[in-house]
Amino acid sequence: MKTAISLTPDDSPDLADRLNNLGLWLSTRFERTDMVEDLDYAVEAAKKAVKLTPESHQHYAGYLNNLANSHGKRFQRTSTVDDINCAIEASSRAVKSKSRKHPGFLNSLGVWLCARFETSGELMDLDHSIEAVRRAVDITSPSHPDRSAFLNTLGTSLSRKFERTDSVKDLNEALDIFTQCLGATPRDGPNFASTLNNLGICHGMRFERAGSIADLDHAIERTHESVVSTPHGHPQLPNRLNSLGNQLRARFQRTGATQDLEHAIDAAEKAIKIATKTHPHYPTYLSSLANKLSLRFERTNEVHHLDRAIELIDEAIQGTPLSRDSLAAYYNNLGSSLRTRYEKVGRESDIARAIEASNKAVDLTARDHPDISSYLNTLGNVFGSRFHRTDSLDDLDRCIKNITKAVEAMPQDHPDRSVIINSLGNGLDKRFEVTKSAGDRDSQMQWLLQAWNSKAAAPSQKIRAAGSAAYVYIQRKEWAKASALLREAVLLLPKVSPRFLAHADRQSLLSSLSGLTSMAAAAALSANKGPYEALRLLELGRGLISGFVMDIRTDTSELNLEYPGLAKEFDRVRDEMATWQRKQERFRKADEEFDVLLQEVRGKFWFETFLLPPTEAELMIAATPDPIIVVNVAFYRCDAFIIEGTGITTIELPDLSQRRLRAWASFPSARSELASRLEWLWDALGHPCLNALSLTSPVLDNKWPHIWWIPTDALSCIPIHAAGRHDQGSTETVLDRAMSSYALTIKSLFHGRKRELVSARGPERKSALLVPMRNTPGSGKLPYVLEIPGIPLPFRV
Repeated sequence: MKTAISLTPDDSPDLADRLNNLGLWLSTRFERTDMVEDLDYAVEAAKKAVKLTPESHQHYAGYLNNLANSHGKRFQRTSTVDDINCAIEASSRAVKSKSRKHPGFLNSLGVWLCARFETSGELMDLDHSIEAVRRAVDITSPSHPDRSAFLNTLGTSLSRKFERTDSVKDLNEALDIFTQCLGATPRDGPNFASTLNNLGICHGMRFERAGSIADLDHAIERTHESVVSTPHGHPQLPNRLNSLGNQLRARFQRTGATQDLEHAIDAAEKAIKIATKTHPHYPTYLSSLANKLSLRFERTNEVHHLDRAIELIDEAIQGTPLSRDSLAAYYNNLGSSLRTRYEKVGRESDIARAIEASNKAVDLTARDHPDISSYLNTLGNVFGSRFHRTDSLDDLDRCIKNITKAVEAMPQDHPDRSVIINSLGNGLDKRFEVTKSAGDRDSQMQWLLQAWNSKAAAPSQKIRAAGSAAYVYIQRKEWAKASALLREAVLLLPKVSPRFLAHADRQSLLSSLSGLTSMAAAAALSANKGPYEALRLLELGRGLISGFVMDIRTDTSELNLEYPGLAKEFDRVRDEMATWQRKQERFRKADEEFDVLLQEVRGKFWFETFLLPPTEAELMIAATPDPIIVVNVAFYRCDAFIIEGTGITTIELPDLSQRRLRAWASFPSARSELASRLEWLWDALGHPCLNALSLTSPVLDNKWPHIWWIPTDALSCIPIHAAGRHDQGSTETVLDRAMSSYALTIKSLFHGRKRELVSARGPERKSALLVPMRNTPGSGKLPYVLEIPGIPLPFRV
């Protein structure tokens, strides 16, 4: 084409058309090669075509539109503001020409107005973009092949408006539009992968706004399919990898599944590897990877991940074009990461930089921007971190002031509001400890109860709020309120640890909630709820993970005798859930099937308590013939539950101390200290518990009583069986009075008792098969197998 143009006379009526076509082809080639030189030539060719064409010409508007698109693409690649302004000017002229009803021109105008909004943050540009593209969609036939592209543009502008205004109506419309687009776009069409990516991003946005895990699963499915549908070498592949990584990161933050974080990091690393450093989105990819590495540090505690994250964010800031929103996000991430490293390493320069970066993030952000809450929260937490090292009340005041602003700026129904409220509660609690201001305590309780009662909050955040509020109730000795709140919090625990998480991930997630069930049991006793209610709460919490593992392996032989079809279906779903390598989406569906089947089984006669925590009667069965001692350790009281075949009693243990037990567990005893610690454990725990069982003297007749110990908190790491006075001639030891065994939960003991009963009873068998194998491959010889023929006939088959 270049040759044809060079041979075309300047006054030829064909020159403008040929220049226009050259610009189109160069622009199209750029989309595959990412060569900016092609765009430079495309812009020049389009300019000449427009200049050579009178405004009355039928193709004049089309040439203007192509010029606008070339300028716009170059802006997207280079971030040159003059290009986006030229693109909008050319598009506007095309729309205002006599061909103004052409929907393609309206769509182009909408695209470039939205692109300028990304840089300027001017909401007017976005509103005009939506208005133009709506007109394009309205005048386009539903069967027209370009309509899906126009819908895609409209969906993009609406999703950007949601990001700016937090309007859920705009987000839901964008989702509907992208869903329509996907249905109307051929799988082998050029827009299929981009539509998938846009739809996935919108699902991710709705998850962030509403907290539905189903939206997050859809986001991951769509962005993953978009990556798979994008050819290697395509300039949009890094962007789509980045989108996939962000959705995986979001699911890791919601569920704690480490494999999601690792896949997210892998996608982010690939995006950086294949993107050119001069691309305007390159800083975005750097920042995305930095966020994920910071999360990996939080999980592994390996500082080198955090060091690299900070380096990446610094590089992103240096390479960021003039975009206030992007810069604000990067400064916020930098402040957060520097704060984390300060807490880990204690470097003063880190906290000074963290404050500077966090302030910049807030200063760059409009007060009505949806992200302002997050940035204010980061700034507040940075001051809070410095307070923890300096005890400066001024830092604590700034912490509370900024986090309060963050909460007030966030919508009531936002799922992250409770996260920020919990931060605010921590700050108010710290200031109360310093100033003893009743106003701070009252404010703390108001905020925490608001988080607890939020319908939008994640279960883990509701539980954290409940635990903090219950702590205050306990300090005030308002036992009934503390007990009621903690009971409801414990009942939420299964939702915090869903079965689709791997075992180690469930443990990590629940570790942040440690002590909640012990506190609930203690509060129940203080509120005079009785031993069984307290023990039931303790058992529910402690058995959450271990109980689940037993549940999916529970023997269903009794169910099979009565309802064989139901037992078979239960086993199928159980086996699928036990295969941890299953795709997470399918695993969640199996989880739902499991719950439905459980309800069906429990609706059958005799199976009403199938896979539930033991009833009071079952607890006593578990303690037959050997008693069980459950020791509950809470911050303000310790108790022993004595379970025997005849009933359940409790003993308060005033000399047992959670603080002392934790110190022992954290710092193992030197040999010289061990004796005194074991004596204390005897006085505080062993002696009163054995006395309650009437085990008051050493065993002399070799008829040893057997005790099952179920310790909690730090006591789980301490040898209760060794408690005692081990001076020569002393018999004041647990070892002298009973044999000890340990269990994690009563439920585990109850299942053990059931297995023993089933094994002892066993199904009646009329035959047995004996197969003589003297030589077994891979094993030693069995010389006595020749005796099998000598077994009496009644015992042979």
